[in-house]
Amino acid sequence: MPESSRTPRALLARFLSALVFAALPVLPALAASNLVNISTRMQVLTGNDVLIGGFIVGGTAPKTVVVRARGPSLAAAGIANPLANPRLELFTGQSLITGNDDWQQSTSAAAIQSAGLAPASPLESAILYTLGPGAYTAVVSGVAGATGVGIVEVFEVDRPDVPLTNISTRGQVRTGNDVMIGGFIISGDLPQTVIVRARGPSWPPSASPTRSPTRSCNSCPARA
Repeated sequence: MPESSRTPRALLARFLSALVFAALPVLPALAASNLVNISTRMQVLTGNDVLIGGFIVGGTAPKTVVVRARGPSLAAAGIANPLANPRLELFTGQSLITGNDDWQQSTSAAAIQSAGLAPASPLESAILYTLGPGAYTAVVSGVAGATGVGIVEVFEVDRPDVPLTNISTRGQVRTGNDVMIGGFIISGDLPQTVIVRARGPSWPPSASPTRSPTRSCNSCPARA
């Protein structure tokens, strides 16, 4: 080793460079954020006032989802008037894809249970389906015209790279426990910017719009 490289200054520089190099950790790549669940709770009535939930599968590849309609299990959460026996239908445009009443009667019941997404009550409904990119509508109604508070939910089962990009729900907005409550879950390591809207006046007059809708966001940053 040359004499100049053995000076205290040179030795210290070599030691520090080796120390810094050894101390740098290998950080895991941050996972992109995406919506893994979207849901809406509200009063389910009859006719035009059933619960109508919409969602969009983005990307260019098919995605498997579980769509659920719950009612009876809401009693455990203190809901006094849950929908006793919800029925679920899944549409693309005006075309019915499939429907379910009582999830255990579904041909996909075992797969729904394996995914950890089985409803708590045998009277609740669930559909497991692989959907191509596009817009879809889930309609929740009460069997035999029953009414009450229900929830429609959409869960991601596979392909986190294929996004759920939108939730929209139409129905009667009332007061107390019968207001409309929408929920969504963002998964991943990074923030995701969303827009939350409440519409009423822009609906056609025949749809009996809410004249002055308001919205609030729980578990959201102040600027949400």
